[in-house]
Amino acid sequence: GYVMVSSRNVLPAGKLEITVSDTGAGIPKHVFPVLFEKFRQLDSSIARSHDGMGLGLFIAKNLTEVLGGELNVMSHPGVGSTFTVALPAVI
Repeated sequence: GYVMVSSRNVLPAGKLEITVSDTGAGIPKHVFPVLFEKFRQLDSSIARSHDGMGLGLFIAKNLTEVLGGELNVMSHPGVGSTFTVALPAVI
């Protein structure tokens, strides 16, 4: 698998986009509405295979919004996920 980080300046919109893509497990669409909530985890069972408190996406979304941007996700189970942060470009 892979993790790829890229960025681009979207001049007409005056935004800087930072994208992180991976070939991980992916996220089902029914989880999207609660994905960025505090302490939310896809698998909260005691036998889950990944550690964490469920704060990473919550913090990322809040920091992005404080900076005047937005955080979006596209994902397909079994294929991977792409998270995009769009921030106002400082020129």
